[in-house]
Parts: sequence; C-alpha cells; structure tokens
Amino acid sequence: MNIETSGIKTRQWTLLAALTAGHFVVDCFPGTMHTILPKVQSDFAFNLSAGASLLMYFLLAANGIQVVIGHLRPEKTRPLFLYIGLACSLCLGAFIVLPREASSFWPAVVILFVCGAGVGMSHPEFMRAVHTLDGISPAVSTSIFMAGGVAGFAFGGWAATAMVQRWGFEMLWLFCMMSILTMVLLWSLRVRLACEGDHAARKESPAPQVSFWPVFVMAVLGGSSSSVVVFGSSAVK
Repeated sequence: MNIETSGIKTRQWTLLAALTAGHFVVDCFPGTMHTILPKVQSDFAFNLSAGASLLMYFLLAANGIQVVIGHLRPEKTRPLFLYIGLACSLCLGAFIVLPREASSFWPAVVILFVCGAGVGMSHPEFMRAVHTLDGISPAVSTSIFMAGGVAGFAFGGWAATAMVQRWGFEMLWLFCMMSILTMVLLWSLRVRLACEGDHAARKESPAPQVSFWPVFVMAVLGGSSSSVVVFGSSAVK
C-alpha cells in the first residue's frame, strides 16, 4: 500500500468516525424524548394521553420527513438537509422556556415536531455520505454507522434521565451543544454525498430485485413494537 492509498483510507476512516458520531448525536434526541416523558407529564400537568401524543408527533415527524425528502437532491454531492436537520434539532432547547402548565401542550407539539423533523431530515444524507467511503467494505461501514445510532438512542435516554432528574430540563441544552459541535465537525471535514448516477455506474451486475412493500411492512412492525415497549416502560415509571 503506497502513501497516497494509505492517506485515502485514513481519511475515509476519519469520515466514518465523524459520521458515526453524528448519527450518535441525532439519535440521542429520540432516546431522550422516550425516557423524560414521565417528567414532562409531571411538570406540565399533561395526562397520559397528552404525553403519548407528544411522543407520537415527534416520531411521526422524525420518520415521515424521511419519506418526503429522502429522494430529493439525488445528484447533489454537498449536504444540505443534513445541516438543516441538525439545526432543527436545536429547537429542543425552546422546550426549556415553556411555562410549566397544561396550556403549553400545543407549543410543545410544535417544538417537538420541528425537532423530530430535524432528526429525521439528517438521516438520508448521513447514509449517502457513508456510501462515498468506497475504500471501506460496505458491510463494515454500514454496521459501524448503524451501531452509532443505536448507541446514541440508548445513551440519550440514559443520560437525559439522569441529568434532568438531578438538574432539570435546562440540561437538555447539552444535547443541543452536541448538535452544534457535530455541524462544525462535519463541515470542517468537507463531507460529501454519494450520487445516484455514480452508484449506478459502479454496478457490475444487476442487483436482485426486492419488493418494497414486504420490507416496508416488516420495518413498520419492528419500529412500532420497539416504540410500544419503550413508551410502555416509560408510562409504568
């Protein structure tokens, strides 16, 4: 392996580490919302139905926005929605200044909807950026990237619960700061996105065709069951 090839591989591993860290950060927000829900219901005098509705709006925004924008900008290499999404996630900070009363429900819905949309908006371009790392096996890069998101979801729930219980909702600003640092890091590394045309040109043989709808149904069932389990455990607390 010559010096130039070694440098390319080093850069790609650096990019993978940064993208995985970014995935970790954005997925902290869904984990946070699941576990601090009992505290939200208590402080804002929301009943169980209102609390579940807040979580529903957050998750609908986080997942629905990916269907809406995931197919856009297929030929663009510069991230846009990735940065917009990270910026929208900062709206969680506005949740801190809401009056602690039941009338704050709809403002809370707006804040969490925007935050959730930001979380979801960043995901398609994060994954497209991973696809540019052709010097790393796709099985390895994808596995590491996805593991970062799972770890972020778990860490967000654990850390937010501990911090909010001890110091209050103001500690949610720390997650906002993590989003800002992620934006700075990815911008400084000049992250680029894979193009649909480039991906098609690299294909040496036609890929096996998989029907969309069976995969979609499996994803819906898997995502719904995990959300029900997490919300159920939060409600019990």
